[in-house]
Amino acid sequence: MESVDRSSPIPLYYQIKLNLKRFIEDNKLKPNDPLPPEEELAKYYKVSRLTVRQAMQELVKEGLIYRIQGKGTYVAENKMISDLSHLTGFSEEMEKIRKKAWSKVLTNKLVKPPEKVADAFHISGEAKVLLLSRLRYEGDRPRSIENAYLNISKYPILRKISQYDMSTKSLYKLLKDEFSIYPTFAEEEIEVVHAEKSVAKILGIKEGDCVLSIVRITFSQEKIPIEYVYSNYRKDNFKLRVTLKAR
Repeated sequence: MESVDRSSPIPLYYQIKLNLKRFIEDNKLKPNDPLPPEEELAKYYKVSRLTVRQAMQELVKEGLIYRIQGKGTYVAENKMISDLSHLTGFSEEMEKIRKKAWSKVLTNKLVKPPEKVADAFHISGEAKVLLLSRLRYEGDRPRSIENAYLNISKYPILRKISQYDMSTKSLYKLLKDEFSIYPTFAEEEIEVVHAEKSVAKILGIKEGDCVLSIVRITFSQEKIPIEYVYSNYRKDNFKLRVTLKAR
């Protein structure tokens, strides 16, 4: 860890916060590793415990560390951060937090569309869509269940996705690189729901626990719906970010 610069106009607590943040983000401390006690950090930086505590409180607010009363302070698990200002997929989001993503493919075949999917694609209920259902992992931990319905009525070439091993491939990257179909914008709805028994079992949580439910309809450069995705995310490792602008 670096020392603080007492001649700098930057407050000491903020320097300590940035120092500890870099130390954590450079993977010198792993998730659930303990941080040194406040008293030890105060001696190291030659500041008061109050200054150290202020720095730690800032890191708690940012979700980088957590406290257990009577035990100490620990490095938090990296959360997947979904930036609502940009259209990205699971693989891209995991790359941002330097985590390796992989998937267990549950389904990759032609099916009849649910009513909401048929309505979104403007097709009949007797038409076929390609269902790509995956359990998304970060390391050995399940992050989400994702059911992506692909519009093969408008893009017949998407039938070929059933021939690919989608356990490690990014769907959006495949669409662009192999099929020249470019996800351009999306409509998304987000709500908190209670996990059904089947979802809870797969995600390793309790039935009735809250999960983040996300429905996304993604459109191509021709403004044609490419996919209808319904996902359930564990609430303990997901964070939303949005950029707001004044009118």
